[in-house]
Amino acid sequence: MLNVLVVTSQQIKEENGKFFCIENVYDILKRFTRIGNLHICASKYVDKSSNVFDSDVTELIDPKHIHFIKNTYLKTSQNSRKIIEDAVKEVDLVIGYVPNINATTALSYAKKYKKKYLSYVVGCPRDIFMNYGLLGKILAPYAYFKLHHTLKNSDFALYVTEFFLQKRYPCPGITCGCSDVRIVNLDETILKNRLACLEKIKDNEPLKIASIASYTVKYKGVHFVIEALARLKKMGITKFHYYLIGNGSKARLEKLSRKYNVDELVHFEGVVPHRKIFEKLDEMHIYIQPSLTEGLPRSVVEAMSRSLLCICSDAGAMPQLVESDYIVRRKSVDDIVNVLLKISNDELKSQARRNFEEAKKYQDVILAEKRNSFFDEVKKKMI
Repeated sequence: MLNVLVVTSQQIKEENGKFFCIENVYDILKRFTRIGNLHICASKYVDKSSNVFDSDVTELIDPKHIHFIKNTYLKTSQNSRKIIEDAVKEVDLVIGYVPNINATTALSYAKKYKKKYLSYVVGCPRDIFMNYGLLGKILAPYAYFKLHHTLKNSDFALYVTEFFLQKRYPCPGITCGCSDVRIVNLDETILKNRLACLEKIKDNEPLKIASIASYTVKYKGVHFVIEALARLKKMGITKFHYYLIGNGSKARLEKLSRKYNVDELVHFEGVVPHRKIFEKLDEMHIYIQPSLTEGLPRSVVEAMSRSLLCICSDAGAMPQLVESDYIVRRKSVDDIVNVLLKISNDELKSQARRNFEEAKKYQDVILAEKRNSFFDEVKKKMI
């Protein structure tokens, strides 16, 4: 049995000698167990207790193989380098959850000790840094070339997109493009229930818009939706209510809502455990992902699987998910306003049908077959 090290910026919570992660991370780690026995270098959750850290990591990883490292953006700390190096020595394959500087550091040790390396590519660092002021724009080219170098030197690569990230960060080894979304039991009653609810909507009834994003991450672009609500309010349109699901301090966005005088239209739902996300999405009418950078966000596919009309920015691979009429330019408040103005009950219904059918392509049974075939190929090359 192969020994596999996962190096990631994802967090693990230690509580009373037990180890927990969020459900999404658990799903991803469980997939990697197909390759071999897991070891992990991850960030330690140090904030207040959170109810989303409820998946027992020790079901997948022996506690003695759980190593905590400091999550940084530009340079791996000396202590973390030592931990990563020692962990790399113990395994046959290293999986780097990139973009992440610690995962890139793990590549250097994998090469030093002649271990195979698999890049798990979830986003574009250049696009992320470009949205963080002058310093971010200075660092963006460095981040781009760093990840480009990592992929160039990877033996394998698993991308969450079909084309976008592969084209920008090519890998000469064996690769696979497969979303990390997990859609199970996509029952036709979801669509039937959605259409039945839409039949009951009256012309002036409030429409609920949702976004799933950390409140503190500016590149998720939710502030553009808040500004769009302000413009609509000036037109006398207040039927759209915005529900924000996520973690972090909401102070910045609350202040912005008050500034634009739309605080009665913006609702902060806080953290919702992933197992309850679908229930929350069923309460909504529209999902919007106005991000300035993305790979292929699982939240959009999850919203599509609940028969929601989805609006996305033109970032990353999102244009391949929804119809062109519902793609808005990054940072364009005008585009968001115009799309919302065009939404009718008929459009909600037609997009409910269209998106539900499109989401079928991302069912777990389909993606698992593709992903497992890739993992089996990786194992063959390891022999």
